[in-house]
Amino acid sequence: MKQRLSATDRRNRGFTLTELMFVVAIAALIGVLAVPAYLDQVRKGKRSEGQAALVDFANRMEKYLYDNNSYTGATTAVVLPGGVLSKPN
Repeated sequence: MKQRLSATDRRNRGFTLTELMFVVAIAALIGVLAVPAYLDQVRKGKRSEGQAALVDFANRMEKYLYDNNSYTGATTAVVLPGGVLSKPN
């Protein structure tokens, strides 16, 4: 004979394999959609960072030209942000 389960017994039985497979499928679908979007945003951020560095470099070169009336020696005097280029002492 089948025993009837009480309400607390039914609550403590856990998840079925089908329910777990649905959760895994949904998580995989979210991952498939979210990861490329995230990587695209990272790429766009790096692109804008690079553009800003190039604009900064162009501004530094123009300042060097204004101060020295020539670009000669500018490669040793002007550097990108981050310590690569600086005026020699």
